[in-house]
Amino acid sequence: MQLVLNVALLLMLLRHFLVSLSVQRAVRFLRSARTQHSQGHRAAPQFIIMVPVLREGSILRSAIDHLDLLRRTHLAHIVVVTTQREVAEAASHPDAADTLEVARTLAREGRVIHLHYDDPLGVKGDQLNFAVARCRELLQESFEDAFVLVYDADSRPPTRSLSEFSRAICNNPTVDVFHQSSVFEVRGDKKIADKTGPAYLRRMLVESGALRANRFVLAYELPRLLSRAALRGPLRRTITSYVYTHVTGHGLCIRASLLKCLPFPARSPLEDMHYSFILGSHNIAMVPIPSLDSAEVPPSLQAQFEQAASWFQGPARFAQYFSDDAIRSGPRAWSLALTAAAISLEWLSCAFMPALLFGVAMFGTSTAQLLATAILGLFLFQLLVTELVLGSSSSPGHRLGKLVVFPIVVTLFGIAGWVGALKLLVGGSFQAKTERQG
Repeated sequence: MQLVLNVALLLMLLRHFLVSLSVQRAVRFLRSARTQHSQGHRAAPQFIIMVPVLREGSILRSAIDHLDLLRRTHLAHIVVVTTQREVAEAASHPDAADTLEVARTLAREGRVIHLHYDDPLGVKGDQLNFAVARCRELLQESFEDAFVLVYDADSRPPTRSLSEFSRAICNNPTVDVFHQSSVFEVRGDKKIADKTGPAYLRRMLVESGALRANRFVLAYELPRLLSRAALRGPLRRTITSYVYTHVTGHGLCIRASLLKCLPFPARSPLEDMHYSFILGSHNIAMVPIPSLDSAEVPPSLQAQFEQAASWFQGPARFAQYFSDDAIRSGPRAWSLALTAAAISLEWLSCAFMPALLFGVAMFGTSTAQLLATAILGLFLFQLLVTELVLGSSSSPGHRLGKLVVFPIVVTLFGIAGWVGALKLLVGGSFQAKTERQG
């Protein structure tokens, strides 16, 4: 039994060593933005910035104010896509601002194109497919060569984002999918007078949740996308093409002609993870840009827990994805499913892994203690790099607090996975992860 434990710890140590290298690789890529240049002089692409919304009237105007800054020197249209679902569910959300009215006002001001999806049962992917079809009618021939860029109402990408996308498109003329990952943050008032009370602890837990999401971006999301990029070595790209790699539903930039052949999945509560499975099954390259969108994490621990339980459906619904005719069946699709299953199992292990590692580090045999301590050390290194590169500019004590409560956050993340798994087993479903409650 002790031998099995030591071998498992040794394999885990090797994995976290490789993950630490991936974190460093992602950081180098993000810093490369200062030295990257376009190769060639291709014409600047046309962008159609789509913002699908639901109960987001309170922040929509500020979102458009920000997105306006992106398109100042680019050919770009901003399309706001409202949904009849907001009207149908208005009685259940009496405090929510009227997103449709805000969108109509912005359209009257000439700042956006407003499209309204009239099916109350549709979710984000359905809104996007509807908007793509309508834009094809409005823009006609020019639409096929355009790029559809999706942002959420809480997205606050850097103002040079379209320049970064243009550079990536110019350098990768045969690629159809580009992606801008996110740095996650807690918005709102960060000043808490009591540095020891329950409110401060809740704040630390919530901000530590953002740290967990940011570590995932550096440790897994960006490195996998980098390995899938068309200009990477053929062996690495071939291997990575058999690993489930996802692009998020905000910061996703797709050539319109590809969306004509491969639209977003209909009625899918997590359209981005589902769509990632489709793209992966077709072995379509996904090129990241060295720029990060700024996205909001839920401001409460309960909301983060519920979101994580919902997000678990992404990799865990791998078997259901095969019922989608858009999936290209074959060995690659089955490999994507197996790696998605492995991701789901690792997610579930988060519920007990922190306690197990700390327990072994304190009470295990000398070899097990050494291995567990080394694993924790590598994990701490990953967190420190993530916090230094993507963290907020808060005080050292504040940042230390996020690290101290991180094991609690990881444990809750794993428990949320179990809640999501249980709901899937009994045939339940969650709301789409981008939906707001008002």
